[in-house]
Amino acid sequence: MLFISHDQDDQAPLSQLRLIVKLAGIECWNQDAMQTGLSLREQLRQVIRECDVCLFLATRRSIGSSWCRAELGAFWGAGKRVVSLLQDADLTDADLPPQLQGDLWTRNAERAFDAIREEIIAARARGPLRDAEVKRSVCLVQSNDSALATGYLAAPDLVVCPNYCVTDREARFNVTFSGGGTVSALVALVDESSGTALLKLETPMPSLVPLRLVENPQAGSSCRGFGFPDVASGSALPFQCEIVDADHVDKDGSRWVMVHSPIFATGPLEGLGGSPVWTSAGVNGHVYEQLRQERSGSAAFGMVFLTPAPLIVQTLGRLVSVSGLTRR
Repeated sequence: MLFISHDQDDQAPLSQLRLIVKLAGIECWNQDAMQTGLSLREQLRQVIRECDVCLFLATRRSIGSSWCRAELGAFWGAGKRVVSLLQDADLTDADLPPQLQGDLWTRNAERAFDAIREEIIAARARGPLRDAEVKRSVCLVQSNDSALATGYLAAPDLVVCPNYCVTDREARFNVTFSGGGTVSALVALVDESSGTALLKLETPMPSLVPLRLVENPQAGSSCRGFGFPDVASGSALPFQCEIVDADHVDKDGSRWVMVHSPIFATGPLEGLGGSPVWTSAGVNGHVYEQLRQERSGSAAFGMVFLTPAPLIVQTLGRLVSVSGLTRR
C-alpha cells in the first residue's frame, strides 16, 4: 500500500497524483480513515505498519510542514522507502529533509510510480502474504466467453491455471482479475505431469502482486482459498480449508496436497479448479479436483486434491528453461 505525505494546501497536485494512483491500480492509504479523538502518534504507527512505501509530494509548503517531517521521519525510521516527487521547479536535493538527501528523487511522476511499484512488489516478497493482495491477483479464466476455471498471477505477465483449461494450445483466453482488469492471454506451457498450464498475458499487470509459492506445505495448516465457482456467476468466493496430508501419493504415483473443506462436501463445485490455497507464508497449491464417490460422482467427505506448490515451481522453471529466459 502507498502512503502520500503532503501539505494540506497542496490539493491541486495531490488530486492529480491520486488520479494517477487510481488509474495505475495502486492501493493508496486514505487519510479519511484517521479517527478523531484517538492518538495521532498511534494512528501514524499503524499507517506505517500497513503501508509499504511513502511518496513525498515535495513543495515549499510540505518541506516546511512539521507534520510532513514527522511522517517522513517515521517512515525513514521504520526502514521503509520514501520516494520524493519534486513539484516546485526551484527545489533541489539540498532542500529535502536531511534523511532524504541523496536518496531517490525525481520530477517525473512516471518514474516515481515505477519505483513505487517495484518497492511494493519487493515488500510483498519479503513480508507475509496478505489476503487482500492474494484476492486481487486471482482471476477467472475464460475462452469464448465460457468460464473454464480459476487462475492466479505468478509473474506480472504470467497466470497459473489447471491444465484441463487448455484443450487447444492455439486458443486465446480472456483473463479477468478480481482486482480489476481483463486481458487476453495465450498458452505459454502445458505440463501434464503437474497438471498445470501457464498463460502468457498480452498486457502485463504490474499493479498486481505475483503470488509467492511455499517450498514445503505443512500438514495441519489452516488455509484460505479464493476462486470463481460456476454457481456464483462470475463472482469470486472465499473458502476455508485445512491441509490433511501435505505429501499424498496416489496409486499411480502422482503427488498431491490433500485438504479438507466443508464447502466441497456440499457437492461438485465447477470453476473452483485452479483456486489458490494459501497461508501467510505463501500459496501451498491450487485446487485440481475433488474426491468423488466412484459410482455416483458426488463429492466425498469434502476432500480436495491440490497441485503442490513445489510442482508448480518446477513448471515455472521449465518455462524459463524452454524459453531461454534468465531468472532475475
